[in-house]
Amino acid sequence: MEEKEIFEIENGRLIRYNGKESHVKIPEGVTSIAPGAIPVFYPSIFSSHSRETGSDNELDIFRGVVSLEIPEGVTELEDRVFRDVSSLQTVKMPKSLKRIGAEAFADSGFSMKELSDNVEEIGKGSFKYCMIHSFSIPPLVKRIEDDTFKGCHSLES
Repeated sequence: MEEKEIFEIENGRLIRYNGKESHVKIPEGVTSIAPGAIPVFYPSIFSSHSRETGSDNELDIFRGVVSLEIPEGVTELEDRVFRDVSSLQTVKMPKSLKRIGAEAFADSGFSMKELSDNVEEIGKGSFKYCMIHSFSIPPLVKRIEDDTFKGCHSLES
């Protein structure tokens, strides 16, 4: 059986991450990320994957992507791109990022550390039900849509 590529990329668009690493650096040259490219992890007894050795004693349990680094050149995070990726906690965003789509991080484990100063638009419900503690509006933001922080009960400032 042929092994899948770790990153499935078509015309600069990341279609799917097939790896098992929890800290992922998206390769240079990617200019957009498809919704669902980062897998949603549902913990269960069926989530164990045997390592390449094939040994039943060595189990590699994939717990989902925890941190993600997005390369320069990505200007937009599409609608619902990381929605429901509950394992995702941190994302290093590029300075080239201008738009965060609707529900881009909704219902994920995302706890924002820093947002690019170049972001101009934040879509509806982008961070709803996330673990954000504080948020500073970048200086170039022209538009923040409704329900951006709905359900962010940890948000203090």
